Amino acid sequence: EQFAIVEAVCVVIFTVDYVVRVATAHTARDPAKTGRLCATAAYMMQPLAVVDAVAILPFYVDFLARGEMAQIAKLLRLCRILRLGKLLGRSAMVKLYWEVLVMSGEPLLVVCFLNAIVVVLFGCLIYFVEGQQYSVDESLLSRFPTGVYATLDPHEIELTPTAFRSIPVSVWWVCTTVTTVGYGDMSPYTPLGKAVGVTCFYVGIMFLALPISIIGSNFNIVYQRVLDGSSRVLPRWMSQRSSFLERSVSRRGALMSTFGAWLPITSNFRRSTFLVLDVPASCGLAKFVSLAMMATILVSTLVLLLESLPDFAVTPPLCVELPVPTVEACRPRPHYLFDVIETVCVIAFTVEYLLRLAVVHAARPADCGVHDRYDKRPLATTLAYIRKPMNIVDAVAILPFYASLLGIGGGGASVLRVLRLVRIFRVLKMPKMRSCADMFLDVGCDAMPAMLILTVTSMLSSVLFGSCIYLAEGTNYSVDPQVLVEHPQGAYIRPTIDGHDIEVSPFTSIPFSLWWFFTTAMTVGYGDLYPTTTMGRVVGIFVFATGIIMLAMPITIVGGSFEKYYDVWVEAFGPSKGAQDVETEPGDEADALSGAAPAGSPKLAWMS
Repeated sequence: EQFAIVEAVCVVIFTVDYVVRVATAHTARDPAKTGRLCATAAYMMQPLAVVDAVAILPFYVDFLARGEMAQIAKLLRLCRILRLGKLLGRSAMVKLYWEVLVMSGEPLLVVCFLNAIVVVLFGCLIYFVEGQQYSVDESLLSRFPTGVYATLDPHEIELTPTAFRSIPVSVWWVCTTVTTVGYGDMSPYTPLGKAVGVTCFYVGIMFLALPISIIGSNFNIVYQRVLDGSSRVLPRWMSQRSSFLERSVSRRGALMSTFGAWLPITSNFRRSTFLVLDVPASCGLAKFVSLAMMATILVSTLVLLLESLPDFAVTPPLCVELPVPTVEACRPRPHYLFDVIETVCVIAFTVEYLLRLAVVHAARPADCGVHDRYDKRPLATTLAYIRKPMNIVDAVAILPFYASLLGIGGGGASVLRVLRLVRIFRVLKMPKMRSCADMFLDVGCDAMPAMLILTVTSMLSSVLFGSCIYLAEGTNYSVDPQVLVEHPQGAYIRPTIDGHDIEVSPFTSIPFSLWWFFTTAMTVGYGDLYPTTTMGRVVGIFVFATGIIMLAMPITIVGGSFEKYYDVWVEAFGPSKGAQDVETEPGDEADALSGAAPAGSPKLAWMS
C-alpha cells in the first residue's frame, strides 16, 4: 500500500509536468509559421516526449483495466522502466557519451559488423562441434523418451543434455567468451570444442581492443573540449588545487638542509626527535626506526590473519562442561600467544604515536606537512598534525585494543585492527616513494571527472538493465506441480540452462539484479547469476556492449593523465636524479625553513 501511494504521487507529478509542457509547447515556435496544433504535435513526437507519455500511461491503463485490458495493462506495466529516460534525457554526462558514440560513427559500425560476423561464425562452429551428438542412452531415456542431443560431463563419466542446443544459444556462449565475462554456464567439453574456445579467446582480445581504442580516442577529444569550455564539469576544489607532485618537490628541497648521516642536522632536540620518528629519510636512525615500525605493523597484520584460521583457534574448556552450549561459552578463541604479540605491538604503536604528538609542536611546517600559517604556533601545529588522515588512522588502529580492555565495543571493534595495515603507507614518506605516490594522486585527481562520469552512468545503466533482466528472467510465476514440491505457494521460474526443464529464477528482485549488471558490465562474470531465457540473453549482450563503452572512456583518460605526470616525475625524481642532485644554496635557508621550493628545484613547466 505504501509503495502504491508513492507510485501515485510520482505519476501525478510526472503527469502535471507532461501536461504543462504539452500545453505550452506551441509558444516555443512561431505559431504564424507552423500553427499551434502542428507545433504541439511536433513536440509530442519528439523521442523524450514519447518516453514521458509511455512512462505514465501504464498507471492509468492499470487503474482502468478490466477483462482483456488487464493483459494489456500487465504488458504496459513493464514500460515503467522508461521513466529512467526522463533522467537520462536531462543528464549532461549521458549527452557526452552520446556525442562520443556519434563521433565514433562509421569505424564503430564497421567493428560491430565484423564482430557480428565473427560471433555467428564461431557460434556455428561450436554448435556443430558440441551440439550434434544425438543420444538414446538409457540414462537419458527416462527424461527424454525419444533421445536428446547430449555430451559428456566435465569428468567424462556420464552423458548430459548439451547446452549448445542451437546456433542462437551458441552465439550467447561466443559473446560471453569474446567479452571475457565467462559465466561458466556453458563450456565446451570435446577437444575440438576447446580448440574453438581458445581461438575465440584470441579473436576476442582483438575485437575488444578495436572498439576500446576508437571510443577511447574520441572520448579523450570530447572530454578535453568539455573541460576547456565549461568549469561546471570540474569541481572548484579540483580546479583550484595545487599539484601534489609540485608540493613534493618543494618539501624535498626544504628538508634537505636537515638531512644527516645518523642524526638530523638541527640544534633542537625535540625537532630532531620528531624527524627521527616521522621523516624516514632524515637520517640513518630515522630509517632504522621506520623499518622497525613497519616490521611491527607486518607482525601485527600477520597475527590478525593467523587468528582467523581454525587451526589456531581453541574451544574454551567451559563449553564441554555446560549442559546446554551457548555462543559466548563455545565460540573458539585465538591462541593466547597471539594476545601476547598483539599487546606488545599495540604498546609499540602507542609509544611511537604519543611521542610524535608530544614533540610535533617543535617541528617546522615543512617537517610535519602542515600549512605554513601554523609556523611558530605550537598548539595549532599539534592540532593540525593530529587531524591529518594518516594520524587519524594511527589513533583508530590502536583504540580497539584499549576499548576491549575496558569492555567497550565488543568483538566488532576488533575489525578496526585491519586499519593498522594502512600504517605501512608510512614507507611513502621516503622522498622518492612519496613523490611517486603524489604523482598517482595527481593522476587520480586529473581523471576524477571521468571517473565521476563512469560512476553516474554505471548507476543509471544498472537500474535500467537490472530492471530489464528482472522482467525477462524473474516475472514468470508458476504453480506447476513440479514447483509446488519445494515451494507450496508457487515461485517465479525460468528455463534451465539446457532448455529442457524449469527452475526457480535467481533474479528475485530488481535490486538483487543490480549485482548481475556490475559483474557482467565489468566482465567479471562470477557465474552465480546468468540469464537462460532468450530475452535475458539479449539483455546480457547489450550489457556486454555497455560495459565495453563504460570502461573504454575512463581508461583512456587515466592513461593520458599518467603520461602527462610521469614525464614530470622522471624529470624531477627519475633514475638519473639522485638525492645529491638537489642541493640547497646557503641563501635558500630561509626559503627551506618556510617550506618554499629552493631556487635549484626542478621547475614544473605544466603548472605555469
